[in-house]
Amino acid sequence: MIKNSFSILNGKIEELLKPHNFKSSFNNEEVIFKNTNREYAVRHDAKNRMVSLFDSSGTKEDEPCKSISSWFFSEEESTAKDIEDICSDFFEIMAAKKNETKAIKKSPGKDAEDNVGIIFFMNRLAGVFPNIKEKIIFEKENSENFRAIKFLNDEILPEVRKLFSDKNDNKTEKLFKLLENMYKNGNLDVRCIITMGILNSIEKEENIDITNKYLSDNLKKAWKSSLKYKKLHKIT
Repeated sequence: MIKNSFSILNGKIEELLKPHNFKSSFNNEEVIFKNTNREYAVRHDAKNRMVSLFDSSGTKEDEPCKSISSWFFSEEESTAKDIEDICSDFFEIMAAKKNETKAIKKSPGKDAEDNVGIIFFMNRLAGVFPNIKEKIIFEKENSENFRAIKFLNDEILPEVRKLFSDKNDNKTEKLFKLLENMYKNGNLDVRCIITMGILNSIEKEENIDITNKYLSDNLKKAWKSSLKYKKLHKIT
C-alpha cells in the first residue's frame, strides 16, 4: 500500500510530460493534462477500483470524453510497480498516441468500420482466421449493433484455442503481432477485448508461456492488470 498513490501517479505523469509542454490542473476529482494541441484527463473510479485515461482533445463542452486506457487501481493495494506500469502506459499514449493513429484513421467517404474500433479489429482478425470472415459479414448484416462479446466467445476464442492446439508457430506469431498493433492503436473497446477477452482466456501454463514470448512489456503489464481485475470481480 502507498499513501496518496493517485496523487503520486499523477505527479510522475506530470514530470514525464514536462518536455512535451503539458500543464496539469485538478478539476472535479480528475487531473487534466493539457498543451496547445492535446488535452487528457486521468480519473480514478474508487468504487470499481479503476484508473482511466480520457482523451478530450477537440471535444466540445457538452460531449463526453473518450476513454482510451484503463487499469486496475486501488489506493489500498497499489504498489510502486503498479504506479510505474500505469504511468508508463499513460505517458506513452499522451506523448505519442496521436502520431501512431494517423496512419490508420478513417478516410473521407469510407464507412465508420474503418475506424480503429471493433469492426476494424474483427476484419483484421479475419486475416489470421479466415473462417470468421463470412461470420463477421453475417453479424453486421443481421444485428442492429455488432455483438462483440458474443462474437468473441462464439467465434474468436475457439479459433485461438485451436491455434494453440495446432502448434502453428507462424500463425501464432501473426496473431500476437496483430494484437500488439491493435492494442497500441485501437480504442478502449478493442483494448478491453484484447486483454480481458482474448488474453484472459489463456489459462494453460504452456499457452501462457507461448503468449509471453510474443508480447511486449507494455502489453504484458496490461494483461497482468486485467487478470487482477478479473480475480477481484470474480469474472469467469
